[in-house]
Amino acid sequence: MGESLITDQMRAAIGKPLGGTYVAGAVDRSALQKFATAVSDTNPLWVDDEYGKGTRWGSSIAPPTFMISITPQSTMTDGHSPTLEEASLPFERPFKLGFAAGDEWESFKPVRPGDVLTVTTILGDIWEKQGRPGIGRMLFVRVDNTIRNQRNEVVSIHRYTQVNYEGPTE
Repeated sequence: MGESLITDQMRAAIGKPLGGTYVAGAVDRSALQKFATAVSDTNPLWVDDEYGKGTRWGSSIAPPTFMISITPQSTMTDGHSPTLEEASLPFERPFKLGFAAGDEWESFKPVRPGDVLTVTTILGDIWEKQGRPGIGRMLFVRVDNTIRNQRNEVVSIHRYTQVNYEGPTE
């Protein structure tokens, strides 16, 4: 495969913050209802306050998938939060071609209307692989977002992986 794509500078950045803490703000009840409707998941726990009061949660809560709408990589147009391409990576990636390779989520605490969420982002990992012909060498970059509520409790962890690849060499 030749010389490694991963430099000492890249290795040193693993586990380090990418930018500061992003304040997503207070969770709005109407945003939860719009999100649930948009993804066709109108579970009454997400959209009906009276129903939520009668559950073990004591109120309506956010669908676990709602967190995707507040991570810095998904809020590209708010003017304040970085996309992965702008997330203060302290190195240049060797290839311009790329694609999203997946998301992984862990949920720990329910999110309720009114909760104030913050997101911290670190460079989670970097690895390389050899792709099939036409793809060439591939660099995988994983960014980890930790989402906390106003009590500093971790409510969710989001791991986002992007692949940059060499492309045709002919």
